[in-house]
Amino acid sequence: MNDMFLLAVDDGGNAKLGGTSNDQYHPNWIALVSMSWGTPEVPNSISGWAQDSALGPNGKMQLFGAVAQGDNLPWTYLDRTGSDGLTLWRALMTDATVDDVQWSGDGRTVTFTLVFTQISFPYRAPGQSVRTSSNGSVIDDSGSGTADPAMQTVG
Repeated sequence: MNDMFLLAVDDGGNAKLGGTSNDQYHPNWIALVSMSWGTPEVPNSISGWAQDSALGPNGKMQLFGAVAQGDNLPWTYLDRTGSDGLTLWRALMTDATVDDVQWSGDGRTVTFTLVFTQISFPYRAPGQSVRTSSNGSVIDDSGSGTADPAMQTVG
C-alpha cells in the first residue's frame, strides 16, 4: 500500500501531472514508492520514485514534455497518508518545474526531480480529507467554499 501521493494541477484545478492511483482519497494521483527532500545544491526540490505503471499511459509523455517545455506547475501537492488512508500532512509546492526524469534500465521505474519556488504545509482539521474527482479536478471537502487551492484540493 502506497502512503505518498503526488499531483500537479493548473490554476483551474485540472491535472497537469497525474497518475493511475485508485486510492480512495487520491484517485488519479501518482503513487510514489519513495521520495526525498532536496539536496545541499538544490534545497528547494524533491525527488520521487514511482513504478512506471503509476504514471498511466500518458505519464511518460507528460513528464518528458514538462522537462522539454519547461512547463510551470502552479500547484503541486505531495500528500502523506496514514494507515486509514487519510492525509496526515500535505506539502503544497508552488511554481514547480520538472528538472530531471530518469527511467530504470528495464523501464519499470522512474525517478524525477521537481524544483519549486515556495513550499507550505497547509493545515486541515482532523477528518477533513482532500481529494480529486476521477478526471483530476479539485473537490472542496472543507465546506468553506474557499478558492484557496491549498485548502481546496486533492488527496
